[in-house]
Amino acid sequence: MRQPAGDYPCESFMPKLTLTTKISVMTSLLVAGVLSVMVFCTYLYLERQFMNTTARQQDSLVSLVADEIDSKLLLTQRQLVALAGTVRPELFQDPVQAERYLRLQPDELETFDNGLFLLDAQGTVIASNPPRPQINGGNMSYREYFQKTVQIRKSVISEPFLSLRRKLPIIVITAPIYTKDRHLVGMLCGSLDLLKANYLGKLAEARFGERGYFFLMNQNRDLLVHPDRSRILKHDVPPGGNRLVDAALAGFEGTSETVNTRGVPLISSCKRLKTNGWILVGNTPQVEAYAPLNKAKWYLFSALVSALCFTALATRFAMRQLSAPLFRFTRHVEAITGLEQEPEPVRIASDDEIGTLAAAFNRMVHEVHRQKRAALEQEAFRENLIQNSSVATYVLDREHRIIIWNRALEELTGVSAERMLGTREPWRPFYPAARPVLANLILDETLGEVDELYGVWGRSLLNAEGLYGEGWFRELNGRERFLCFDAAPIHNAAGEVIAVIETLRDITERKQAEESLQKLSLAVEQIPVTVMITDPRGVIEYVNPNFTAVTGYRPEEVVGRNASLVRSSWHYNDFFRELWQTILAGRVWRGELRNKKKNGELYWEAASITPLKGEKGEIRYFVAVKEDVTERRRAEEQLRQATAAAEAATRAKSQFLANMSHEIRTPINAAIGMLYLLQQTELSAAQKGYLEKAKSASNLLLRVINDILDFSKIEAGRLELECAPFSLASVLQELCQVASATVKEKPVELRLACGPEVPEFLSGDSLRLSQVLLNLMSNAIKFTEKGVVELAVDLLASGSGRSTLRFTVTDTGIGMTPEQQERLFSAFSQADASTTRRYGGTGLGLSISAQLVELMGGVIRVGSEAGQGSAFSFVASFATPSEEERLALAEQLRCLAPGAAVVDGCRGMCILLVEDNPINQEVACELLERQGARVVVAGNGAEALERLSEPGSLIHAVLMDVQMPVMDGLEATRRIRENPAWAELPVIAMTASALLRERELCREAGMNDQVTKPIIINELVATLLRWIPAAQLPAEPALPGAGTQETAGGLPERLPGLDLRRALATLESPALLRKLLQSFRKENLGLMDDIAAALAEQDLTRARRLVHTVKGVAGNLGALELARAARELEPLLGRDAAERAGALELLHSRLEELFASALLIGTGDPAQQPAPAPRALDLEQLGELCRRLASLLKADNLNALGVWEELKPQLPAENAARLEGPLEALDFQLASKVLDEVALDLEVAL
Repeated sequence: MRQPAGDYPCESFMPKLTLTTKISVMTSLLVAGVLSVMVFCTYLYLERQFMNTTARQQDSLVSLVADEIDSKLLLTQRQLVALAGTVRPELFQDPVQAERYLRLQPDELETFDNGLFLLDAQGTVIASNPPRPQINGGNMSYREYFQKTVQIRKSVISEPFLSLRRKLPIIVITAPIYTKDRHLVGMLCGSLDLLKANYLGKLAEARFGERGYFFLMNQNRDLLVHPDRSRILKHDVPPGGNRLVDAALAGFEGTSETVNTRGVPLISSCKRLKTNGWILVGNTPQVEAYAPLNKAKWYLFSALVSALCFTALATRFAMRQLSAPLFRFTRHVEAITGLEQEPEPVRIASDDEIGTLAAAFNRMVHEVHRQKRAALEQEAFRENLIQNSSVATYVLDREHRIIIWNRALEELTGVSAERMLGTREPWRPFYPAARPVLANLILDETLGEVDELYGVWGRSLLNAEGLYGEGWFRELNGRERFLCFDAAPIHNAAGEVIAVIETLRDITERKQAEESLQKLSLAVEQIPVTVMITDPRGVIEYVNPNFTAVTGYRPEEVVGRNASLVRSSWHYNDFFRELWQTILAGRVWRGELRNKKKNGELYWEAASITPLKGEKGEIRYFVAVKEDVTERRRAEEQLRQATAAAEAATRAKSQFLANMSHEIRTPINAAIGMLYLLQQTELSAAQKGYLEKAKSASNLLLRVINDILDFSKIEAGRLELECAPFSLASVLQELCQVASATVKEKPVELRLACGPEVPEFLSGDSLRLSQVLLNLMSNAIKFTEKGVVELAVDLLASGSGRSTLRFTVTDTGIGMTPEQQERLFSAFSQADASTTRRYGGTGLGLSISAQLVELMGGVIRVGSEAGQGSAFSFVASFATPSEEERLALAEQLRCLAPGAAVVDGCRGMCILLVEDNPINQEVACELLERQGARVVVAGNGAEALERLSEPGSLIHAVLMDVQMPVMDGLEATRRIRENPAWAELPVIAMTASALLRERELCREAGMNDQVTKPIIINELVATLLRWIPAAQLPAEPALPGAGTQETAGGLPERLPGLDLRRALATLESPALLRKLLQSFRKENLGLMDDIAAALAEQDLTRARRLVHTVKGVAGNLGALELARAARELEPLLGRDAAERAGALELLHSRLEELFASALLIGTGDPAQQPAPAPRALDLEQLGELCRRLASLLKADNLNALGVWEELKPQLPAENAARLEGPLEALDFQLASKVLDEVALDLEVAL
């Protein structure tokens, strides 16, 4: 049957169009594409040329205007300089003549439209034209143009600024005026108003095009000239607001497209003025600049559309003429479709491609019919081939009947072809009941499922319409076999299924081998370790899934590549060389490798590499079995780091404790020193009582600070108890003094009950015992509003050189509940929250006390009832000191008693004091000089070595601070001990540390002894006498004024930056306050520069030390605002400059405020104070002061002025007058030369 042409499927993307239409459309599209590309390229070329031309023209215009402004600015500047050359210096002495001179220059006002001004060398306005009385006599020295002119001594064009009175934007051009000897006497200034119609003001009115305009700006982004006058001198173009402006400020000159801060797209050109670096910018809106280009774009598009329409029409007409023969050929082909006999050939008389196609078609039809006959012959041949094939095969027709059952299938099943041919039972040899086989399903998919018949089945990989299956058959011809089935349809010429062929293959042996191999493969695939197999060269042939899970590489990414793919650079080449030597020798290698994953991450593997050998013993493969041990190694590393961090934290904590001890004890040293100095003055009985209580409170304050440090040491397990002889009576007496001070006005009676058998002297840690008793007594007094607080001491046992005592503190206070007692000794815990609010405290004291008692071998017990009071008791064991220790202790107590005579103990000694804190220097010097000693001061270890090395220096002992800048006390002591001349020189440490370790370091460095800050003068004197034999000291008369009370002068009621009441409460001496303030000012005049230099050098340690020192000293002096500013700055030093700028400025302000107060009170009113008696210093002392002054003068150190104040009264009047002039002028170089001459006159060696 003939089929319509339209029923044939069409593969074209335009199936419903005729060939003519298709060719027309394709041709039109091709032409359209070519023309579009040509038009687009033409437009791009025109656009580029137009934009480049526009940019060049605008750039040339801006450059021309910039050059013109440059020339006019330069001409204006030269005109002013020429005019300045006519100004006589005498005019600066006569303002009237100067005013007249300027009025005689009317032509200049055409250039300088805002007037001319004449300024003298101090910046004072002498005259102006036009006359402006309001500014005549005013001072302009603060103006930048004046300062710059004075600095560079040349004419200057200023940056624009607003005038003082009228607030108009102006610029000023200056011309310096000199005398004949080139001495600057003044300057002539010409001013231009940027809003007037001068050559700069006219720039704002200039236009190019319809909307193009100019504006002028400086490097600070200030608009100098702009059409919008409201924007002049405003910071109106922020960074990032205009890309071209940002580029111009960075040095760009030229033209570019940009968007201004108002969001308008512009073509901008910029040019930098040569005279002063201002930037001239010309802007044209892109809409205006590119208007011709947009019109050209419209013309090109219109021409393109017209050309395309013409091309489409012409192509369609031509194709209709050319395709007529092809239509006739198509109709012939449709007419012969389906004929059995060979048809007549088509007749087309044409020599073109259509004629050639018709001839080829006629030959094809003839060949098809010839091949049809051959196909019938081939069908008979294939049937014969199947019958004789070695592959078991059968064929079903469309009715499911067996039409072929070959000989190989007969042998496999044991069933002959005679029994099977014509039947519909291909299942019979294989199954006991009727079931569909694969061939049945191909013919009819609805026959059922075969899941139960085959172990595996599905679509054939070779034929999309075929099926395959395989499975075990237990009874096949008496044997158990595994068969593989393949079924495929057989089609006729029309593509219809006419039969199904199914082949069977016996693969029992191969299946058994596969199952064995599969078991092994499953084991390798699922084992939780990595398995890799390589050839002898290391090329990977297999990896299991765990390899992918560990490394991230898929098998296809690594198979065929060398195993070094996962190697990292962690191991040295020798490591892998030894590995290969081992496995190539046929031995197993075991070890750990650090390899690299696909993402670059390193990981650790525990590996075992085994060589596999062939039949001849040659190595054929290497099998690597590896386990990821990264987590184990990471855990080991974390453990190691944690251990190291814990050790580092312990070290840091110890260092912190040492630093805290030093920083806290240093100001306490000054406080206790001042109390001692006050004690040496004449006081009333009440004042002495107050002083004793203040001194005891200061000492116990030190002990409270020690409590805090002790808690940290107890936590770290580093607290050790000392064992030294002490007087129990002294401990209890001092305890009662402090306790009585805490009672204040409470109606509480303090009782001390000490049994007669309790020994007076014991050996142990008296400080810790006092600390525990103080905590218990303080708590009892705090929680007792009225009643009795009693401390009882009883002897429990004595013998074998030890005494066991029981201490009991009983009160009649508020008492505690059992629940409160359970948490009583926990750190930071008290009875309850309300107690904390009412009575204060941190709850730390009892926790420390309990742990200290445990270290003493006892335990604190408590008995209490709410509202009935409490009783705390503990037992401690102490050693009994020997008779010699008791006598020495009694003598020591006698020497340390208040009022003990030690004034002459240091007479004749020369002590080198090494201390970096100026206030502590002051206190120590005063204390020692009151005892008759002469003191030489060094600010650090390096200066101490210089003092010892000075010719003629006679130092009896060195008092050495431990923590100092430049060189600390430990290093300085080591240097001293390295010099044989100083091997026997006593070096005594002054340490503020509470750690035994630092004291051990002092001994290891070579120090003979140590005294603890705060300094107790009696202990210090006793220590000095212990190490300086009296035979070494010269017999000297007492220094005048030693031990006398200083005279107090009047002070103002209020001083800026100083809490005067607090300062005097601490020092109790206005004269001493004056002296310390002057000393503080001299020491810290360059403090801000030193801090700035340290920050610039990233030396944060030095910066923190400077700020920390001034914080402590300011607090001691009562400068609380300065101390608070230093405290706020200290944590900000490590941050960026912007964050700490405000704190630095605040510190500077507070420091200047305190300096002003120091200058205000001076050193006292000489008219109201008795003249100081001259100090009779010998030549050695005079030489010491001269050498110190010479050293400071060479270093340009302002501390030289303080030394000069000490030296001045000791010099003859004529020598003092010679030195005073250079020092007051701060000419240290001249002063150093004069000092050399004075020393030569006095026969003093420098």
